[in-house]
Formats: sequence, structure tokens, C-alpha cells
Amino acid sequence: MVEEALHLDIFRVNEEKANRYTAFCTFIAAVVAVLMWVLNLCVFFIVDQHLMNVAMPAGVALFLLPSLLVRIGNGDTRLLKYAMMCCFMIGIAILNSALTIQLVLAWSCPVILSCHGE
Repeated sequence: MVEEALHLDIFRVNEEKANRYTAFCTFIAAVVAVLMWVLNLCVFFIVDQHLMNVAMPAGVALFLLPSLLVRIGNGDTRLLKYAMMCCFMIGIAILNSALTIQLVLAWSCPVILSCHGE
């Protein structure tokens, strides 16, 4: 009985850590999106300003929502991981529909760097 309770506690702690890590990753995605938005405002990219000014705030808000949910939900609810993944996937879909090939390649740079092994 005690051993079973210990296993459940370990699963809860692991899920809480995973939720916090996912929220941190979506925060980093929001930072990358804001950087791309600023670079587009500086005419570094050639995406239509009106389209970018509509898509980027929506994407950034969806990327920042998991951080808020983790703080409110204390990071240990089971439905939180599904809500965070939905926010991330909808945010990516919005931004990819508005971006040119230049900015889609900019999305791939952090992914490539994160896959770099030690």
C-alpha cells in the first residue's frame, strides 16, 4: 500500500516537472515569435505588416498561456498537458499560415539547436 502511494507520488512529481518544462519551452517559442515580429517590423523579413500584426499577437498570446496555466494550476493537473499542447499547436498553425518561407526557416533554427548533442 505504501509502495503504491510512493509510485503515485513519483508520477505526480514527474508530470508536474514535465508541465513546467513544457510551459518553459512555449515561453521560449513566444520569445522567438516576438523576435521574428520585431525583425519583420525592421523590414528584415518580407511578410506583410498587416498580416504579421494580426498573426503574431495571437500566436504569442497562445504561447504565453501555458505559463499562466502552470502558475494557476500549480503544474500538476492531468488536463493541463493537453491544454498546453493545444495552445502550442494552434499558435504554430496561426503563425505558419501567416509566415513566408523565410520565417518558417527561422522557426527551424531553435529546433536544430535544441537537437545538438553534447
